[in-house]
Amino acid sequence: MVTQLPEDVQRRVVDVITLIRYFKWSLTLQERAAPFMRAKEAGETLSEEDAIRSVGLLSYWFASLYVVVEGWQELGLQDPDVESLLADTNSLSLLRRFRNGVFHFQASYTDKRFAEFFGKGLEAVGWAQTLNSAFFAFFRPHLEKPNTRLLEAWLRGPSAIS
Repeated sequence: MVTQLPEDVQRRVVDVITLIRYFKWSLTLQERAAPFMRAKEAGETLSEEDAIRSVGLLSYWFASLYVVVEGWQELGLQDPDVESLLADTNSLSLLRRFRNGVFHFQASYTDKRFAEFFGKGLEAVGWAQTLNSAFFAFFRPHLEKPNTRLLEAWLRGPSAIS
């Protein structure tokens, strides 16, 4: 027997599906940036064009990852792995400021928000990659097609999961 979901649960399911869309967009940017990151980690020298492309893709990926963070927080979602990473307020603040620098025109080519984030080097990049992985683990069941039954049960609470 199929029951009609309460309106508030229906709305939250749609909200989470919308956030999944933002995560998919962010994931696409991460996937496009990955080959450049692997090349850099392997010690390869990138052409000037590839270096520019790499920084652009990484910048837009990190900035879009913060959009996912905003949605996560706005919707009040909970996951211990994600929450432990978001508890790192220094990294989270760096990512937010970096996002602002990416998505809002900066007349200064060497804007301090870029320097602060990239100045942290592998620490900031590693934190962002780990956060991306935690989001991926959370959203994985919904990436191909949102599992509304799982979302409904999750939104109603543990007692609804049978």
